[in-house]
Formats: sequence, structure tokens, C-alpha cells
Amino acid sequence: MSVIKDFQQKLVSGFAARVPCMYVESDAPERTYPEIGAAYEAFAASYASNFLEAPLTPETVIWHPRNGLPDGAGGYHPGTALLAAALDFIRTAMLADERNQLGCVFVLPHIAQGLAADPDAIMAFEELLMLLNGDHMGQVYAGPARLVITGMAGFEQMPALLTSMITKIEFPFPDEEDIIALLQSTFQFKQREEVPPTLVSAMLGLGYREAQITARIAATMGGDLS
Repeated sequence: MSVIKDFQQKLVSGFAARVPCMYVESDAPERTYPEIGAAYEAFAASYASNFLEAPLTPETVIWHPRNGLPDGAGGYHPGTALLAAALDFIRTAMLADERNQLGCVFVLPHIAQGLAADPDAIMAFEELLMLLNGDHMGQVYAGPARLVITGMAGFEQMPALLTSMITKIEFPFPDEEDIIALLQSTFQFKQREEVPPTLVSAMLGLGYREAQITARIAATMGGDLS
């Protein structure tokens, strides 16, 4: 199994086990979105086949710190650029979804530091995690929606009460296939076979941003890279 498939399986397992929230650490959090979405699609298909009469249409809903939560029509829900309001919106949406048709994975990027500095957001997030953990003031969410945080760092800065309900997963990138695709794009190779194997091997183990910088430097230097 590739490292990305293994990562996706960890997410699927967490979704299925009703882990309240997962924190995906990566030096390029935006690169995690397609993989989180793919994992949620796999989970949603299984969830629907086991608990619903009709298939779900999975959606990855990514919170934008300047604009808020997307409304699905090209705009954003008013007020949700504030983290506390966004968390309250997500909790309300889950509780209002009486027929368990809310097929979303909500992704909150780069919130760890802001969360630690905002008492209202801490309270809103605690209520959301308690709801997802099974019960809060007699309220239980049993639907398919799930919650993921992404970020480069800051997990340890969050209040311990919150981190105790969050599972941290490191994003295993870049792997060999991603490095090949990155080099192919950087060098504008028409065929993947043109990518020098020695350069691929040398870049294994780098972080995603480090790999991007290395690829650009190598492309600038040019020459025989085989």
C-alpha cells in the first residue's frame, strides 16, 4: 500500500470510528485537501450503503479565514469568517440535519493559533467536539458529516481539553509519485519517463515545500540530471 493510500485509510478508519476530529499536519496543508476529500468519498460510500436508502453526494467544505464557509452557490455564509461563528454554524447544520443527509467533511485550515487566542472559539469548538463525541446537553449527532483540521504547526498550542478529543496525523508527503509529478511539471517534461530517477531518489524524504524549492533550483541549473 502506498503512503498516501495508507494515510487515506487512517482517515477513513477515523471517520468510521467516529473520532470527533482529526488534525492533519503538513508543511503544505492545501495539498492535503484532495486526499482528505478522497478519503471522505470512500467513507461516505460505505456509510450510505450501510445506513441510508440513497447514496450520498460527498462534499469537502473548506473554511476560508477571510471569507468563511462556502455556501455552495459561489458565495459564503455571512459572518462565518469569524472562527467561533463558523464552528457554531457547523454545529447547527449538523443538529438541523434530521435525516442524516449532511454529506460533508468540514476542513478547517490553520486554526490552531487563532483558536488558542479566542475564548469564544474555544467554547464553540468544545461544544462541537462534545457533540461529535457522542452527547452534549442531550444532543447527539449520528450523521455522516465529519471534521478535519489542517495546519503546519500549532497543535500543541491548543487547550488540552480540545487536543484530548483530536487525533493527530502527519501527512506523508511527498512520496515518489508526487515527486515525479512535481519534477515533470517543473521541468515541463512531456513524458514521466523523462524525469531523472537519481533526482527523484535524492528528493525522497523532503517536505513538500522543500521539494518544490529543490525542483525549481534543479530546473534553473539545468544540465544533465541523469
